[in-house]
Amino acid sequence: MIKKIQYTGKMDKEVVPLCDALNSIDPSIRTVESCFGHGKDPLRIWFRCTNLRKLPDLLYWFDGCHSGLCGWTITVHTDCGKSFPTFLIKSPNRGDDARRDADFLARLIIQEGIEPKKKSKLRRK
Repeated sequence: MIKKIQYTGKMDKEVVPLCDALNSIDPSIRTVESCFGHGKDPLRIWFRCTNLRKLPDLLYWFDGCHSGLCGWTITVHTDCGKSFPTFLIKSPNRGDDARRDADFLARLIIQEGIEPKKKSKLRRK
C-alpha cells in the first residue's frame, strides 16, 4: 500500500496514480507537477531527487526492457541561476494511450517494488 500524498502543485488527476507510485520509491523522490497533455501533448511529470543514488530505482521502470513500454524519456533541467535540478518524464504517446501506459507503470512499480525479484507477470491491457 502506498501513502497518498496531498499535492500542492499543479497535478492533473489522470497522472496522480503514477505520481503516487513514483513518490513511493524513496522519500528523496518527489513529484512536483504533472500534465496529462489532454490528447494534444505527451503526458509529463516533473520531479526532484535529492539523493541521486536513488535515481536508478526510478529510471529502472522507464527502460523498455523492464516495463515493456518503449519511448519514455527522462531529462534533467535547471536554469541560468543554477537552480536545483528538476527532472522531466515524458510519454511517447498522447491521450488514452498515455493514460493507459501511465496506469500500467504505476501498477508495475507498486506490485514489484524497487527491487523486482523476477520478470513481472503483469501485462499491459
